[in-house]
Amino acid sequence: LPRVDRGALSVNMVITPQTVEGLAINIIRLRALGFRSIAWAPDITAHWCKRDIALLERSAQRVKLHYFRSMKKGLPPYEIANIYEALQSALTGSGVPACSSLTLGPGGNFYPCDKLLAAPAGVRARFVMKLRGSRLDLSGRKKFFAEAARNGVLPGVGFCEIGPWALLHFRAGRSRREGEESRAFLPGGEALSGVVSGWLASMAREGLRFAAFRQAHGMKKS
Repeated sequence: LPRVDRGALSVNMVITPQTVEGLAINIIRLRALGFRSIAWAPDITAHWCKRDIALLERSAQRVKLHYFRSMKKGLPPYEIANIYEALQSALTGSGVPACSSLTLGPGGNFYPCDKLLAAPAGVRARFVMKLRGSRLDLSGRKKFFAEAARNGVLPGVGFCEIGPWALLHFRAGRSRREGEESRAFLPGGEALSGVVSGWLASMAREGLRFAAFRQAHGMKKS
C-alpha cells in the first residue's frame, strides 16, 4: 500500500489453526509496516481441536507480553481495534455488553448478524430489519436472537458464539435432520470465545494503567 497512509487504516487478521503460531510475529510485522490499529480473530469456519485452542491461548499471551514490554520501553502502542467493549467493562465494572451490531447487506437491508449474509435469501428475509419511516423495525433482530437462545446460544462481543452457530444453522442445503449439528459445532466455539474474550479483558485491565495505552484508544491522558 505505498500510496496509502497505513497509520490511518485498521487491520483485522483472521487466524486459522495453521497460522495460529505466527500470530505474534505477524502483528510485529504489521506494526513495523506502519499500521497503528490492529485486531485479530480466529476463523470460525475452521475446525479447532483442543491442541489448536491451547496454541491460540499461548500465542495470545505472547502478543500481550510483547505489547506491554514494547510500551514500557517507550515505543508507542498500537490501537487494539476490537477492545472497546472490554474497555467499557473494565472502566465501569459491569459485564461486557451483548452484541449491539447491525449489518448492512448489499441490497440495502439491515440484518442483526453479518453471518446471515451467507444464508439463503429466504432465511435472510425472516430476520431483515426494515426502515419504517425514520425508525428501524427491530422485530427481525428479536426473532434471530430468540432462535439462537432456543439453541442455547447467547450473543456476546469480542468473539460472539452466535457467529459459528449461525453459519452452520442457516447454511444453504441444511436439512432438518441435521439440526443437532448446530449444537455440535459449539464446543470449539465456546472455547475460542473464552480465549478471545479473556485476552481482550486482560489487555483492557492492564492497559488502562498506562497513559500511552489510554491515548492510543482515544481516552484522556489523566
